[in-house]
Amino acid sequence: MAAPQSPSFEGLPRYIVTSSILPYVASDDWLNFRAASRGCYQMVHDTTNVWHSSDRTYSPIIPGSDDAAGSYSSAKNNSGESEALWRLALERDYQFEGGACDECLQSIHSPVFSLNDGDDTSFLSTRNMFKCSLAFISWKHWRKIDLCFHQGVPGMLSGPFFLRAGRMWQKIESWCDRSGEYGRDIKSSLSPGRPFFPLASKSSLSAFHAVYAFYAGQHDDARWSKGLFGGFQAYDIISCTRWVKPEAEDLQNFVVIAQGGDMKTIVMQLSTGQVYSISRQNPRLVATPCPGGINRVGHPVNIADGKDSILRWFEEFARRLDLNYYEVGILNPQKADDRNDNADAVYSLLKYPTVNDAANCSRAVTRGVEVVASSIFVEEICMFVYSIRMRLLTPDDGDGYMSPEQRGFDTCQLVSRHWKISKLEANRQPVIDEVHGGYVSVFGNMQYQGTARGAFSYQSCTGAEFPGSIEGYLQFRPDWEDDRPSGEIFNVRVDPFLLTYSQFLY
Repeated sequence: MAAPQSPSFEGLPRYIVTSSILPYVASDDWLNFRAASRGCYQMVHDTTNVWHSSDRTYSPIIPGSDDAAGSYSSAKNNSGESEALWRLALERDYQFEGGACDECLQSIHSPVFSLNDGDDTSFLSTRNMFKCSLAFISWKHWRKIDLCFHQGVPGMLSGPFFLRAGRMWQKIESWCDRSGEYGRDIKSSLSPGRPFFPLASKSSLSAFHAVYAFYAGQHDDARWSKGLFGGFQAYDIISCTRWVKPEAEDLQNFVVIAQGGDMKTIVMQLSTGQVYSISRQNPRLVATPCPGGINRVGHPVNIADGKDSILRWFEEFARRLDLNYYEVGILNPQKADDRNDNADAVYSLLKYPTVNDAANCSRAVTRGVEVVASSIFVEEICMFVYSIRMRLLTPDDGDGYMSPEQRGFDTCQLVSRHWKISKLEANRQPVIDEVHGGYVSVFGNMQYQGTARGAFSYQSCTGAEFPGSIEGYLQFRPDWEDDRPSGEIFNVRVDPFLLTYSQFLY
């Protein structure tokens, strides 16, 4: 008598296989299961057509579109037990929380990459981000990235982190493309992305891997003033923060991710993923917000706050670039003499917030003279550095412009400034200081007004023991001829601007 045959999976109701058996089997084994028969293939894919995934159309993700934000609707293709099965695979294999979210349908075309490739080959590219019509297609591409990243052995990889990093880099690339020669210089200084294999097994570094997969620091030969994260100047202090390429020998307890000259180093802790700023004045400051708070020794209370710290650090910077909160300008205005056509000027991305960041920048116009003021907290010197930018408005500026006849002068000379500095001390009692001082400069409708500077500016600083604000006025004398000023001095309002500690340190 022949032995009874074991029941075939094909003889079971399909919902039993897809809901009660396959979910407890590794996703890679589903591929072996589907190869057993056409019936098994249909259980996994809702079809017996082995070319079903090749017939689908891929759509690129456009920066700023709804698809880029993860709201792609695919109701037509996402019904059925097969779709639910592969969404489960995306959730457990690549950390797409809640398989019902359509973000899991976004992916990146698989890289053709080898460690032996030249320096011009990047591991991933923002141009290769796309949306899928089926969860299986998305899983298939994430699996290819996974195998390439981990040299043929599936490892730990966070799909959402890679998508966030891709959207972040799209914003930075877009800013570079619209920022003229300086933006082109920044973009060309970025090194191609790399998978850093020595770190691949550390779960706390998933966000690090995602950021560095697209670009991996700036070239060593890039000019010091072309640091990705911009710079500041106050008196004889000048600094610009560069994104640096991590080296394997540095990967012990911390990895250096950015360098502000010899004054500051931005590092990431390997065990937690948390980003810190280290300087002589402040041995270690958390460089990203921590929802769980900071303990007495300066570390996050909740270690989980560090898991995407570097990604949030980059995302916030990309957001500021995207919203034009920063602008390119002269880093050393005192060296840029108006009469030598800015021959000695050093251009950089300036860290001072612009008028587009209304919460952290003030603007006032008096008699056609515009004054824009903002400050930054500079942790490496433990000071608030503030920047005052002044210019005569032109007809193209619209609101606030006055003709020379209306304002009563062609040019004007800055002769003094008067500040009211308000700070809130630890006891919550306000302390107000009045500052009066002289300063001399000329700007106006002379040949140098049409230069790349666009405005006269100066920077100064004040102690950062307590937050507060500055307001006041500048005094100008109209018209300057043969070094002899004429006309009565007039005041130009400087609206209040904040002295505040930043939650993100760059």
